[in-house]
Amino acid sequence: QARGLDFIAETDEARLRNMREEFAQAVPLLSLALKIEPRLSPACVGLAKIGRQSSSDLQRHAIDTCNRIDPDSYFLASERIYGAQPKWGGSDKELRSAVAFVKTRIDRNPRLAALLGENAGDAATMGGDLRHAIDDLVAAVRMAPSAWIANRAGVGYGEKGDHWASIVYLSQALRFRPREGSWYQLRALQLRDVGELSWAYRDMQRALQLEPQSGWNAYGMGLVLADMQGQ
Repeated sequence: QARGLDFIAETDEARLRNMREEFAQAVPLLSLALKIEPRLSPACVGLAKIGRQSSSDLQRHAIDTCNRIDPDSYFLASERIYGAQPKWGGSDKELRSAVAFVKTRIDRNPRLAALLGENAGDAATMGGDLRHAIDDLVAAVRMAPSAWIANRAGVGYGEKGDHWASIVYLSQALRFRPREGSWYQLRALQLRDVGELSWAYRDMQRALQLEPQSGWNAYGMGLVLADMQGQ
């Protein structure tokens, strides 16, 4: 039973085919790893991630297994929240429940507090025009430092033409997820708009280093280089 059909419908068929092939190879290996070492929590979190994108049964089984291994794990809590989001086949009720569970474990793992804004900001991240969701996004980011919600706030400010505010929130997002190549490209274009071409160039270098096959990153670098050369 597939999950998140509306969300995954945005993915092209070739990529979906590659994902299915990789999942088919990964699931037996992760299951074997858990059989060899029953407390290997990264393996069951990996299974939960695959289940979120492919199978409700696999996701539920993996989450239950992870809960028995380490109920205070940040990575487990994060995956539970992602899996509960409506875009992945969950619901608002499931998302509120997942965040409420996190609140009960913060005294045992303070890092979990970073996830408390996910429920407040999730609906706002799904809007087509983020300019109108900025207030909700910023409120959620101030509640807890969510990388994804900070990224969406940065994009919203960029769409609004407030480039410096966009740079601030995109930088906050990159603090917590520094290996997202496309996010460097987003910040580079905002830096370009305020004339900070040397910084924009550095961001595009990093974007291409992380995602060298991305056409958008190559396009962004082309724009920055053209400006640097006065074209």
